[in-house]
Amino acid sequence: MTSGLGTKLSLRLRIFLFFCLIALGGIAIFLAAAFFGFWRLRDPEAMGAFISAGAIASFALTGMVAWIWLLFDENVAKPLSNLAGEIRARVHAEVQSEIDHEAAQYLGDIAPAASEIARDLNKTKTALEEAVKRETDRIAQEKARLAAILRDFPAGVLLCNGDHKIMLYNMKSVTLLERPAALGLDRPLFELLQPEPLLEAIDRLDRAGSSDQAAEVLCTSKSGDRVFTGQLRLLESAIRPGSKTGGYVLILHDVTEDLRTRAEHDDLLRDVVESIRRPAANLQTSLAVLQSPGSFSASQRQQIHAALDEEAQALVSVIDRFVARFDAIETSWWPMSDIAAGDIVAGLKAQLSARGLDIRTDYAPLILHCGGFMLILLLVRLVERLNQEQIGTDLALSIKADDDGATLDFSWKGEVLSVETLDTWLEEPLGASYDRYTLQDAVEVHRTDVWPERVSGEGAQGDVRC
Repeated sequence: MTSGLGTKLSLRLRIFLFFCLIALGGIAIFLAAAFFGFWRLRDPEAMGAFISAGAIASFALTGMVAWIWLLFDENVAKPLSNLAGEIRARVHAEVQSEIDHEAAQYLGDIAPAASEIARDLNKTKTALEEAVKRETDRIAQEKARLAAILRDFPAGVLLCNGDHKIMLYNMKSVTLLERPAALGLDRPLFELLQPEPLLEAIDRLDRAGSSDQAAEVLCTSKSGDRVFTGQLRLLESAIRPGSKTGGYVLILHDVTEDLRTRAEHDDLLRDVVESIRRPAANLQTSLAVLQSPGSFSASQRQQIHAALDEEAQALVSVIDRFVARFDAIETSWWPMSDIAAGDIVAGLKAQLSARGLDIRTDYAPLILHCGGFMLILLLVRLVERLNQEQIGTDLALSIKADDDGATLDFSWKGEVLSVETLDTWLEEPLGASYDRYTLQDAVEVHRTDVWPERVSGEGAQGDVRC
C-alpha cells in the first residue's frame, strides 16, 4: 500500500498544481531558449531584446495556462467533484433525486452512467430493506411460535453450547430440575446434572459424525435425588472432524417416581415369584411322599398322584408364564439403543483412563442393543473390583458374537474368581447416575447373567463372562 501528499489533496487542487507545473515548465523552456540564443549571438546590446522577448513569452504562456486551467476546472474538475459528492450522498443518505446532467454536460457519458448506478443502487437498497424486513418478521413469527411450543412442551428442553453452558431452556426444565436459582442462561449444565452419562453420549455421537442420530440417556440430578431419561442430539454445526466443541439439544423427562414405583413393583414381583415357587416345591415333595409305600391303595395313590401332578404342572405353567411376563416387563422400560461394540470399548477405555486403569480389548464389529452407559459402567465396576482385589494380571476384554446376541468375556492370568465373591460384587450400587440400582440390576435389565469359570491355557487363568 502506497500513500503520499498527492493522495490527500483534492482533485481540483491536484489539477491546479498540474497546470502550474505546465506553466513553470514552459517558462523554464523559454528562458533556456533565450539564454541559448543570446549565448550563440554573443552581442551585449541584444541582451535587453532577449529579456523582453522571454518575459513577454512567459507572461503570455502563464496567462494561457491559467485560462485553460480555469476552463478545465469549471467544466471538468468541479463537475467531477460535485458528481462524486452526489454519488456519495446517494450511498450514505436517503437521496432520491436525479443527478443534475447540466452541471456535468462536458463530462460526456459519465453523468448518465452515474445516474443509472444511483437508480440501481436505490432499487437494490429498497429491495434489500424489504427482504430484511420480511426475514425479520418471519424470524419474529418463528421465535414466537417456538416460544409457544416450548412453553407447552411436556418435556424439559435445554440447548447447550460446546462448553456445556445453557443457551436456551423452557419453563418445564425449571419444574423438572427444581433449582431455578441455578438454571439460567450461560449457566453450566453440569451444576444441575451428573456429567458422565451425557459426556459418554456426546462422545459416541461425535464419533458417529452425523446430526441425524440421537442418543438415549439416563442421568440424575447433581444431588442424585432425581432421575431423568431423555434424548441428546448434536447440532449440525457440531459435526466436524476432530471437534467436540459444538452445541447440542437435550430433552428430559423426569422418571424418578416411575423408577421408584418400578423398583417397588419389581420387589413385589420377586416376592410373588418366590412365594409361588415354594408351594410348587412342596407339591413335588408331596408327590414323592405319596409315591412311597404307605396306607393308600394302589388306585387311591394313582388318583392322588394324577391330581397332584396335574396341579403341579398347572402351577409350573403359571409360574413359567409369569416369569416370562416378569422378564419382559423388567427390560421393556429401560431405554435401549443400537450401539457399535467399538463405541462400547471406546467408552470403557475413556472411563478407565479417567480412573488410571487400562485393559486390553478385542471385539468383533457387532451392533449391540443395550443401555450404552449402563453397560459401560457395569464393565468399569467389574474392572475396578478385579483390580482392587488383585485377582490376576494381564486383564483383557473380548466381545464376540453368540447366537442372536453377544458374549462379553473378561480374562486374566491368575486365580479363579469364586461365585460368592462375584455375587457380592453384583450387589454393589451401580453408581450415582442410577440411584438405587445395583450391578445385578444392570445384568438383569440386559436379560443376561454373569458367571466365573476357568479357561485352558498356560498357568492358572480366570474368566468372567456375561
